[in-house]
Amino acid sequence: MLTQKLAEFVVQRNDVPVDVVHGATNALIDTVGVALVGTREPVAEIAWQWVEEVGARPKATVWGSSVRTSAGEAAFANGIAGHVLDWDDTSPSLRGHPSTTLIPAVMALGEAIHAPGDAMLAAYALGFEVAGKVAKALGNGHYTRGWHNTVTVGVFSCAAAAGRLLKLDVSTMRQALGLAASQSAGLLRNFGTMTKAFHAGQAARAGIHAAWLASRGFTADAAIFDGKNSFFSTYAGEDGEPFAELVSKLGQPWEVVKPGINFKKWPCCYQIHRGIIGLMDLLEENKIATGEIESIAIGFPPGSDAALIYDDPKNGLEGKFSAQYNAAAFVLDRKLGLESYTQAAIERPAVRSLMSKIRRYRVPDTKSYAGTVGYTDIELVTNRGAFKRRVQQAETRAAWVVTDEEHNEKFLECATPILGHEQARQVLKLARRCPGLDDVSVLAQATTCAPDRVATARTADKAKTTA
Repeated sequence: MLTQKLAEFVVQRNDVPVDVVHGATNALIDTVGVALVGTREPVAEIAWQWVEEVGARPKATVWGSSVRTSAGEAAFANGIAGHVLDWDDTSPSLRGHPSTTLIPAVMALGEAIHAPGDAMLAAYALGFEVAGKVAKALGNGHYTRGWHNTVTVGVFSCAAAAGRLLKLDVSTMRQALGLAASQSAGLLRNFGTMTKAFHAGQAARAGIHAAWLASRGFTADAAIFDGKNSFFSTYAGEDGEPFAELVSKLGQPWEVVKPGINFKKWPCCYQIHRGIIGLMDLLEENKIATGEIESIAIGFPPGSDAALIYDDPKNGLEGKFSAQYNAAAFVLDRKLGLESYTQAAIERPAVRSLMSKIRRYRVPDTKSYAGTVGYTDIELVTNRGAFKRRVQQAETRAAWVVTDEEHNEKFLECATPILGHEQARQVLKLARRCPGLDDVSVLAQATTCAPDRVATARTADKAKTTA
């Protein structure tokens, strides 16, 4: 039985390689960083209000705050904060965001049970392995039909990771996976709204709930990936890979290492990152000034732009999922940052004028792509002629591999406005040492922040938005 084999791998595998642990550590640093800066967003504030309203037992930290709550509710709030800016990492196998669900889940539960750092990172890597294999079995068709893999698959990865931390046996792990299956939901239609970030928090919380309930004897179908009416027969696209073959390759190689994790340089949908890279290359190589540009064409093969649902975005959240806006903003500013998605930035006349010159089109291709998989064609037409480029994958070039130092810099850029310089550096130091920590609660509680500091940051953001 395939559910049995998957559960055995998660429960019994103990030799997590050094390079996998290193990748998990960078994912931890990236996720906590983007979540801390994400606490300034309105959706994070609402999540905090919910957590305080629930009033659960204070066992885990809501990052960037003075709030403590249950592991499930902390994972919920931290997952939302980690995903709201769309600056969190992605996975080609998952066709979605792995760490904004997994890291909040393992950190919150790890803190609650005082787990050591190496156990927490191992749980992350095992959960990631589940995510990659389940997503491949679902195929591109699952995503293109409108499902958001970050949550539909993320609930399984979080249940597996939480179950590992709770030391479930194989039989109980199967119950947790069965329970997770009945919480697998989330639609692409909600992109560009607060609900996209909710997906991440919901997956993290639901995964913890599934594992905890199973540990207390809560029952579910123990073979949810097998036979008639299984999860795959209900949710998978026609192009899904055979799950039996995927399960036979668990840890060979580890998903964290190959195909690996795509860490984002810009806080917008990954499906436009290839296009941005193509624009960057063409602008730099040919010394093209903005005033020279007569038109821009951006071509996507089938399915590769499914998340880019806004041609005429009205606010920053919608702008993150607009090919036209991101291309125009990058060409004008030659960069994309958090300030690119304020209301003032979205409404700039110069941006709107350039967007009118941008054409988005479908590239003929017999294959269908989804999530972070695919390629993008770029054509810049200027008064000097046309310049073209096809970009296959953003992070395959050596220039786009994120180094440890760049991870550290991104973390400090994100965390310093919330925690201050010294505390941000202390959290980074602890995160880098995570594999050797005796108790991850030391790291989680180091992210605690006085309420007035976050309130000040939110007030500053509102001032920028209305400026």
